[in-house]
Amino acid sequence: MMPETKIINRTVFRLSSGIHIERFEDGALVVFVAKHKIVELNTTADEILALIDGKRTLEQVAVEIAENHAILDEDILADVKDLCAELQEWQILEQVIIHSNHSKEEN
Repeated sequence: MMPETKIINRTVFRLSSGIHIERFEDGALVVFVAKHKIVELNTTADEILALIDGKRTLEQVAVEIAENHAILDEDILADVKDLCAELQEWQILEQVIIHSNHSKEEN
């Protein structure tokens, strides 16, 4: 199991290498062949995952989702954090560490 890191609003994630996503009308399948894992996502989770790009913070992802659905970003931020924590635990996402000199490297 990976060491747990605190997920905050400014946390940035990216897909782990070896992840393949098959998108469908009603969600997506995330396939991690090396770990023999398949995860089914609903449309909301797929929309969140599509915004996880290694650059956007979780807060930025939540704001964009909220704007797309005319809801408050505070309402969606907890869901974004929970999904990312779960996907990180499954090694589908990895946290990007942003150093004070603005360079990025993986955790």
